[in-house]
Amino acid sequence: MAKPKFGHHSFFGVRLPFRPINHLIDFLSLSRKQGVSDSRLLLKSLLEAVWSDEAIFLSSTNLLKSWNAAKDNILDIDPALELALWRYVFRWYGRSTPYGLFAGVAVGTIGEERIIRFDEAAWQTNSRPDSTIITEVGRTLAQDKLLRSLLNYSLNNSLYKVAGQFRFSEEIGEPSNSKIVLSSLAATPDLEKLVDYLKVHSSASYSELINLYGNDLREEVSEYIDTLIDNQFLFSNLSIPITGGDMATYLLELTNRVSFNSPLLDGLREAQTLLTDKQLTIEQLTRAQKLLDQVVAQTDFNLKDSDLSIQTDLFLFPDQLQLDNSTVSQIADQFNALVPILKIKQPSPIHDFCRRFKARYDKQEIDLLTALDSDVGIGFINDTLANYPILNEIPFSTSNPFFPPPTALDQFKETLYSRYLLNGKNEVELTDRDIIPFTEQIHQSELPPSWYLHGELFECKSTNKEDSQQTANWRFLLNPISASSSSFFFARFCDGHEGLKKSVEEMCHWEQDQYPNDILAEVVHLPPKPIRAGNVVKRPALRPFEIPYITPAGVSQENTILLSDLLVSVTDDERIHLRSKKTGQRVRPMLSTAHNISFGDEVYQFLAYVSKSENETLGWSWGTLSELPTLPRLVYRNLVITPAQWTIRKDALPSNSAPSVELLRTIYGLPRYVLFIEADNKLLLDLDFEPAQRILLHEVSKKQKILLKEWFGEKYNPWLINGDNQYVSELVIPIKTTTNQPLKKSYFFAKSLKSDIERNFIPGKDWLYLKIYAHENSCDEILVNSIQPLYQLFRQKNWGEKMFFIRYADPDNHIRVRFKASNKHYSDLLTACYEELSTYLKSGLIYRVQLDTYQREIERYKPNLIEYCESIFDADSQFILTMLAENDLLNIDRFKLAIQSNDTLLSDFGFSVEEKRVLCRHLQLSFFDEQGKTKEVKQKLNDLYREYSRDFFLLSDNNAIQIRSSKIKQAAIPILQYYDSNLSDTSFLTLVASILHMFMNRVFEGQHRKHEMVIYHFMARHYESVIARNKKTAQ
Repeated sequence: MAKPKFGHHSFFGVRLPFRPINHLIDFLSLSRKQGVSDSRLLLKSLLEAVWSDEAIFLSSTNLLKSWNAAKDNILDIDPALELALWRYVFRWYGRSTPYGLFAGVAVGTIGEERIIRFDEAAWQTNSRPDSTIITEVGRTLAQDKLLRSLLNYSLNNSLYKVAGQFRFSEEIGEPSNSKIVLSSLAATPDLEKLVDYLKVHSSASYSELINLYGNDLREEVSEYIDTLIDNQFLFSNLSIPITGGDMATYLLELTNRVSFNSPLLDGLREAQTLLTDKQLTIEQLTRAQKLLDQVVAQTDFNLKDSDLSIQTDLFLFPDQLQLDNSTVSQIADQFNALVPILKIKQPSPIHDFCRRFKARYDKQEIDLLTALDSDVGIGFINDTLANYPILNEIPFSTSNPFFPPPTALDQFKETLYSRYLLNGKNEVELTDRDIIPFTEQIHQSELPPSWYLHGELFECKSTNKEDSQQTANWRFLLNPISASSSSFFFARFCDGHEGLKKSVEEMCHWEQDQYPNDILAEVVHLPPKPIRAGNVVKRPALRPFEIPYITPAGVSQENTILLSDLLVSVTDDERIHLRSKKTGQRVRPMLSTAHNISFGDEVYQFLAYVSKSENETLGWSWGTLSELPTLPRLVYRNLVITPAQWTIRKDALPSNSAPSVELLRTIYGLPRYVLFIEADNKLLLDLDFEPAQRILLHEVSKKQKILLKEWFGEKYNPWLINGDNQYVSELVIPIKTTTNQPLKKSYFFAKSLKSDIERNFIPGKDWLYLKIYAHENSCDEILVNSIQPLYQLFRQKNWGEKMFFIRYADPDNHIRVRFKASNKHYSDLLTACYEELSTYLKSGLIYRVQLDTYQREIERYKPNLIEYCESIFDADSQFILTMLAENDLLNIDRFKLAIQSNDTLLSDFGFSVEEKRVLCRHLQLSFFDEQGKTKEVKQKLNDLYREYSRDFFLLSDNNAIQIRSSKIKQAAIPILQYYDSNLSDTSFLTLVASILHMFMNRVFEGQHRKHEMVIYHFMARHYESVIARNKKTAQ
């Protein structure tokens, strides 16, 4: 595999606190020297800085009230209040995650050298009314009769029709505790008329909807339309888009266009005007909050005293902020080398959905909303408690009692931990020698076209700036990433930063260009939870296409992909494909928000998980070692894979007395500075400072365990140094892979095909379909002693045309037998089946027999070719039954039989030796990836080939194979004719591979996919050997 090359999008993002970290460190050091040890006085001094009151106000109005009441008598401040304020101080200086006025975002460029220059005026705010307030104002106004008559209406964009009903998602419940449910209305002629009209016209005014039903009964019609609006069957244009411009501006401009006013709007307008200042004061914030409180009081939303109605983002607009290209390139290259050991398996319902989808629909493409409807489809999350509200509230354990066997990576982690213990050092350095075995063992999937780096850049404590940029003098501390677009990091900040918005738009358009045959569509949805989700998901329309879900799209109607337009299918390698009915193109959902998808309903979660499913989570995990008391720092070249960490468990501490910080530092070897980790939150603590000590001891006392990590600022300088100011920061660097190959496509993926060929055959019609349940070791006996005589009787009596069987597990092992019987002999055949199987049923060898519906796999075998394929299955089944009846086939005999039969079948379809080689190598690689793709497996396959190739490929006369071959050749003629006359249909190899797949299912008793991997490996090696010998002979 060629070594990948990486580029960048010429910009990067920086997340940084408002205050420089060295100011806090120097302030506390100076205070000690000057003998000022009272932390309360220090706190008061720090909170006299600019924007202190504003920052606390935007975090918690109640906290600011408490502080204002306490600061004049600072020595009497409540200890709990003091600690709460110290947490905010530490955050203001030491945490990079954007939050109010505590930390913000900057955008830089990438060039030849590092350049940093800005002043205090470079900090600006972007404030606006909270999204929840705006949404509730819109909902309240929507109830106004006059305004309702002035609006336009469209269909709920989750609407679909199934089983004589129109079904749609709607949000119900109080605004502070709402949820999304699936609702339905009977598809009456009146409702059909409305739906058909709006599908054609997209939207209509209130009066147009009334006129749709004529002039009679206008009052009743108006009530009918109002009911549809109240039930959210119809959406008005008062529904506010979350992709596009400012939400409050949208609402104010819309009501202004229709000449509607309200005290609600007056208050909202005045508050928005107050918040436009880029350097907000506490007076402006207080006034805006009061106005918005008055607005909320006129809605149904219950605003608590502690709730804030203002959302603020902080931005740094530097004169220059540039990162050197050399550092970016080195980080990307070094990160790529680590990918094989950084893959983290995240829990996902995708696997279970794929399994259930394939069991129900196999290769079919199904309307997405129908598939997600648990009444008529399979649903997304197989929640067995969903219909039991009380039980559903109980957090039952879902842990798996069976532990997977340790992997090579697990063993490697134990090796690294052993090195740490033996070396006695807090750092373990990885080399290429450590990583190469994983690169060889694991078929490394390439990083996608667009991904990103996320982490913290540090420099050696050197006075020479040029020295600090040398390779040996900087470190990059990796944060876990999702190998996907970085747009979710930036999107919500784009409204407040035009330069960032332009860069992200260009990046998103570049990403679309990497998939010229597909559509990358942004998922647009305003989840009801958490209550302020709108602040997180609000963003500009960054991509040309959108998939809206009970939220208006921010793009044109032509570029809006409705959920009802989407078809879903599942490939053999369990990848979910969505396709647009309108364009025929594959649709790839994209989600450019940091919203926690677990708060969403099933439709939203499905789209989000599909978006995530092709992107691996990359980062270091210690796995089962994660909760050991101490774990070392891991480094590779310039990268810090993971910092040193300490897990303090309450039950591991001495029980005879309360722990002290001195004791903890002695037991665990804690450094002076540590980061207290709580989920995604980090709090920098100076363990020489008494308030930080109190915070640590408080956390130890109230939790069963806590996690601490080292802070690199103790040994290194942060890279972001502006004059005398040093800032903690996190970098987000969008990267593009410039040498990636086209993305792997599923070999068996096929589009749904419209056809008059009948798909489903219920019992009693044309096909008799039996499922015979027995242990896999008993299936051969049943095939020989029951199915073979049945087949012979079936042919002798001329009861029908074809019969074929396959072995299956769902998960119980069984044989599936299908007879194509004439209607007049159907009952005769069923009686004969009972007679043949009854003995085994009585003995218990067969423990269940089911009649079922035969659903033809039209997507796999094509409507106009399915009957020819069924003839091939008949020939295969007859051949296997004959071989089983005439021979005592050992497993090794089946290998030879499978190889010779497959080779003959490929010849029947006209394959040359080279074409056989190409197909078998492709299939071998596919199954090799599926079955573990390790170096040891590959080596063993080659050893087995050398051991058995002479016997397996020694051709012998087999009359049964020749009889089968003559039948297959007859069926192959129309199949080949079809592909010769339809050159645009490139699924020929897929079809032949499917036929091979089904044949080997019949040959082997079990472990079919593993057997296929071995067979295709042997065949590919054999054909390569034949080609090499032929070339040598020709020379």
